[in-house]
Amino acid sequence: MALKRVLPQPPWSKGDGHEEGEVTVAVLVDYDGTVKTTHVMSGDPVLGDVAENVVKRWQFTPFKVNGEPVQMESWIVMNFSKKRAEVVVGAR
Repeated sequence: MALKRVLPQPPWSKGDGHEEGEVTVAVLVDYDGTVKTTHVMSGDPVLGDVAENVVKRWQFTPFKVNGEPVQMESWIVMNFSKKRAEVVVGAR
């Protein structure tokens, strides 16, 4: 679960066609819940940069297995539209 989520500020004002779309970002959450690495898996490259930069600032509740913190791969889907950005978080 994300304890701290920074919401994206899409580049709506540019009018260059990068205002809308879905972006999927893979994330490796470290033992302490910080984001260790990110990678844009799919979507518009400009929106992918926006999504990736935002996700790097998120903080998660540390994942645990048998009571011990573990690293966890997860994915985040951001749906950008001219009205707002929606965020979906999942785990693998």
